[in-house]
Amino acid sequence: MIDEGFLNNLVSDPKWSSFRRRTAEFIQNRLGSNEPATAFNYTDIMLAGEPFQTTAFMHLDGVGLAPGNVPRANEGEIHQSVEPVVIVALDPTRGFRHPAKKKLPIPGRKELRTESYMAEFPNFAAVPDLFPERLARMIIWRSGWPHRGNTGQGHVHTGLVVEWRWLAATATTVGDEAGHGIVELYQDILERPGFKEFIGHKGDKRGAKS
Repeated sequence: MIDEGFLNNLVSDPKWSSFRRRTAEFIQNRLGSNEPATAFNYTDIMLAGEPFQTTAFMHLDGVGLAPGNVPRANEGEIHQSVEPVVIVALDPTRGFRHPAKKKLPIPGRKELRTESYMAEFPNFAAVPDLFPERLARMIIWRSGWPHRGNTGQGHVHTGLVVEWRWLAATATTVGDEAGHGIVELYQDILERPGFKEFIGHKGDKRGAKS
C-alpha cells in the first residue's frame, strides 16, 4: 500500500515538474524492491487515484511532455515488464477474459497484420504486461478488485479479478486492518487446487523492471 501521508504531500506539490520527478522516483524505487510491502504492483497505483495514476503510467511508458504540457510518446525510457503478472479470478469456479491483439503473417508477403481476439484465461494465470499492449495492466484496470467498484451494500467482490502480488502483500503486511475481507480472500486463493504449486513455479516478485 502507498502511504496516504506521502500521497497527500505529493499531490500538494505546487510544481508540476517536481510532482512528475517525485512520482518517477517513487515508481523506480518500487520497481527495484523485492520486499512485499514496497514491491511494485498496479493495484496500489490505481487505488492512489489521479493525478498520481496517470503520471506513474506516463513514466512507465516513456511518455514525456511537449511544450504546453501536451503528452508525447517516446520521450523517455520504457519500463518493460519482464515477469508476467499473476492475476486471479475472484470466483473460484471461473476464469477471466479480455480483448487482446496478435500479429499474424500475411500470405505471400513479409509483413504482419494485427488481429483482435478475446484472450481466455483459467482461474489464475501469469499474464504478460509487454508494451504497448500492457495486457495485464488493462485487465486489472478494467476488472481488478478492489479499485473497480470497491465495496457497497455488503458486497465485497464487485470486481472480477485481483492482482496476486497486491493481495499477498496487503494480507501479509497489513493483515485484518486492511479490511474488505482481504485476509480471507488471500487464504481462500492459497487453498485453491494447484495454486501454491503454480506460484512456486512462476514466482511473482515484481510487476515490471526497467
